[in-house]
Parts: sequence; structure tokens; C-alpha cells
Amino acid sequence: ATLGTKVALTERVCTSITATEKNSTPASFAHAVKELHNGFRGELCAFEQKQHTLMQLQHILQSHNALWSSMAAFCSNLEAVRAKHPNDRSRCSAWILTALHAAALQHEQLGSASLNRVFSNLLVASLQPLSYMLQTWMTQGLLIDPLNEFVVEACKSDQNEPLQRDETFWQKAFNLRRSSEGPLLTLHGAGDYAVDPSSVPDFLLASLRDVVVGGKSAEILRDLGVLSVYV
Repeated sequence: ATLGTKVALTERVCTSITATEKNSTPASFAHAVKELHNGFRGELCAFEQKQHTLMQLQHILQSHNALWSSMAAFCSNLEAVRAKHPNDRSRCSAWILTALHAAALQHEQLGSASLNRVFSNLLVASLQPLSYMLQTWMTQGLLIDPLNEFVVEACKSDQNEPLQRDETFWQKAFNLRRSSEGPLLTLHGAGDYAVDPSSVPDFLLASLRDVVVGGKSAEILRDLGVLSVYV
């Protein structure tokens, strides 16, 4: 595929995301990639204004080929994940963050500083929704997740039998989001929690039990009116 085809593919995928997503991990990723598009176009416009030689143009395009080859492959895989799981936001968001993290590490190991920098920046940009949810959950005990992306979810209670604020509340009020597909991973210690690993970024798995327990603790302290004493 030509460089133009690769750029067009990434642009098409990102446009389809921003047309239907807002304030989500996929949307944050798509907006960050669009900034790459704008930077590439700006570089080409600057080249045109300075009237460089054809050889210099070829050098510029060649320097961008590795980036857009990687981005085209990434976006193609993302498109497949979204098509396979159109209603599973947590799985799609986790895939983006896991794949960006893996790509950044891979390019670091290969000694490609420029590609490592690009994928690291994309990861930081895409992490914004998760970072906000983690911060509010861990420090305030508030589960703010309107798009159902976060791995922790509030358990739905029966209207005829609401959750009681007793010793059962610790286990019943919040739990880990589960998918109907794939095996579950059990996290042991201070209560067991089962989670679908594909709905969690890989770098968060090791700390996941602490995330659940920490947020639950903050929620109880907030409910008791003593959260500010401890946080």
C-alpha cells in the first residue's frame, strides 16, 4: 500500500470513531491520531511553500512511511475489534490501551526512538478517560463511568430489595465488569474478584484488586462523612 493509502485508512477509522464516540478512550485516541494527521499535512504544506527538490520530498515521505505503516496496521486491528464487539466499550478501550502500551515497549526495544515517542504520546492521550475514572474512584469513592468503560461497575439492585448498608454491602455494592465471552481471572485476597482480562489494560491487571478495594474504601469513608480525614 502507498503512504497515501495508509494515511487515508487511519483517517477513515478515526473519523468513524469520532462520529459516534465522545469523551471515551477510543475518541481520545482518534483525536490524538488526527493531530498526527495535521502535523503531517503541515509538514507537506511547508515543503511546498519552500519549493524543495523532489529528492528532499522523497526523504520526507520515506521518514513518515514507518510511522504510517504502523498506524495503519494498528487502526486496521482496532477496526476489527470494534466490529467484533460493537457494544462492549470496556473491551475496546482496554484493547487500545494494551496495544499502545505494547507498541511503545516494542519500539523502545527495537531502538526506534521516534516511533516509541509517537506511541507513548498516543498512550498518554488515550489514558485521559481512564485516569479521570481512576482518580475519582480511588480518591473520592465516586464511580463516574457514563460510557461503561471502567472495569469496576456498580451492582444493580432489585427495586423491591435495595442494597443494605450492612456487612454485605462491601461485596455486593461494586464488582468487576464481566463479559459473556472468554475465561475469567480470579483475583485473590481480601475477597475474591473475577474479571475478564480482555476488559482491563494489561498494565492495570497487577494492581486491579487494590483498585477495587481502594475505591470501595473511599466510598464507605465518603458515606460516613470522614473521607477528608484520610484522603
